[in-house]
Amino acid sequence: MPVFQYQALDTNSRGVSGSIEAESAREARRLLREQDIFVTTLNETGRHARAVSPLVWLQTHRAKHEVGSFTRQLAALLAAGMRMADALRALIDQTDNAAFEAVLRDVHQRITRGASLADALAAHPEYFGPLYTNMVRVGEGAGNLDRILGQISEYLRSHEQLSNKITTAMTYPIVMVLVGVGVVAFLLTFAIPKITAVLLSAGKTLPLPTVLLVRTSEFVSAWWPALLAAAAGAYFLLRLFFRTERGRLWRDGLLLRLPVIGPLCQKLAMARFTMAFSVLLKSGVKALDALEMIEDVPNNAVITRTVRAAREGILAGSDIAETLDGGIGFPPLLIQMIAVGEQSGSLESSLDHIAKTYEEEAETTVQRLMALFEPAIIVAMAVVVAFIVLAILLPILEISDVTF
Repeated sequence: MPVFQYQALDTNSRGVSGSIEAESAREARRLLREQDIFVTTLNETGRHARAVSPLVWLQTHRAKHEVGSFTRQLAALLAAGMRMADALRALIDQTDNAAFEAVLRDVHQRITRGASLADALAAHPEYFGPLYTNMVRVGEGAGNLDRILGQISEYLRSHEQLSNKITTAMTYPIVMVLVGVGVVAFLLTFAIPKITAVLLSAGKTLPLPTVLLVRTSEFVSAWWPALLAAAAGAYFLLRLFFRTERGRLWRDGLLLRLPVIGPLCQKLAMARFTMAFSVLLKSGVKALDALEMIEDVPNNAVITRTVRAAREGILAGSDIAETLDGGIGFPPLLIQMIAVGEQSGSLESSLDHIAKTYEEEAETTVQRLMALFEPAIIVAMAVVVAFIVLAILLPILEISDVTF
């Protein structure tokens, strides 16, 4: 759908500007008039969410992180007694991200036409997922939307904090690996061929480390386009495979079975699952419906299949803990905690405690892994650099008639 940039005047004759998504310029003017905005200039700028420019991509990526702030502010405005349309207008006016502003304007337009907030948000699944929109729908039906939005904002905040901690811990090692690979690739492709050409011109027999280095450099220099193409091809083929149900099950099952990565993936999945389950139960959603809403929250196809099987067990009359027991991905401690919560009638608080426990354990595990990974990377880079230096120095010393 086209996006139009406009300059206009509001009811107080103050200048306003922004963007709006509409089928045509005429439709854009009509929609703005319904908001008491009188257009002076209107220009089509492109199509929302379909542009591929780096600026638009960055704006969209940043806008996704603003959903939590938007939810928290909307909850506060509704709790203060403000009407939904007015609250959205206030949030639109203070939004400085063009991509997210266009989304909010579209949501506002849908609501003014009579749509519910949940339906208006569901039109933008890249920002508001099924869990979000389902919880909003529950809040609208129960008449406690402000409280539900507050719980959603707390869930998003906890989820984002956990993701940020993990991302921060992994950034330094990843940068080190990329820099190390880049330096070695540069040496093998550009620097070493020039040095080895001088060594080969001396006519002496090269030592084994130098021969290995020369052969590796020649191979990389000659075949680097094919190597890059093969790597890119393998990456896209794997992406296509992982989009299938069989591919996701194979990948996620492998991740859970890995010696060190597996327990971390399990803890992260359990933290997401228990966190979302607790929020839904607090919102008044029945356990059966809640499990349907959060089956994809763990972001692991194997665990998702276990949750679906659990729903079938609950329909057959079993308890939640009983249906999850024996399922892949759910540790015994979690099953026992859920069973205790069901028996005592305090399942929500038990899930809260479990979520916090798994968040802390996941954060600790990541920190320990990175503490081991960083020196391992340094040692590996030191070994590679030492080998390259040794392979270059040995023939130079022999040519100079230097003996040890």
